[in-house]
Amino acid sequence: MNEYNTKDNFIHDSKSLGLRIAVLRERKQISARQLSYDIGRNKNYINSVESGKAYPSVPTLMSICKQLDISLKDFFDPEFRNNCSHINSDNMFSQLTPEQSFYLKNLIDDLIEKNKLSS
Repeated sequence: MNEYNTKDNFIHDSKSLGLRIAVLRERKQISARQLSYDIGRNKNYINSVESGKAYPSVPTLMSICKQLDISLKDFFDPEFRNNCSHINSDNMFSQLTPEQSFYLKNLIDDLIEKNKLSS
């Protein structure tokens, strides 16, 4: 299964955009706090974006992409995947922080709800 259902709904709202940032950020092993600082924002900014509470401006999104070593084009390309074949998914879940577990649970709940609504 893809990270996202279709190309049409790849990034359609602030939660989808936040999820994309979270996935790319975690693949680069950068904390949300560090990324916030790296783009010149307050320490909680990326957490707000990832949870869908804030929506970055285009210049801010460009700064985020620069820090994540991804082009803006690739950020919005549902076919783009960073090379992360070295990640062991069993080990990855055991390394989640309580905050990441909370976001993952909310994501799963949202996906289940969206699936129910589209059925």
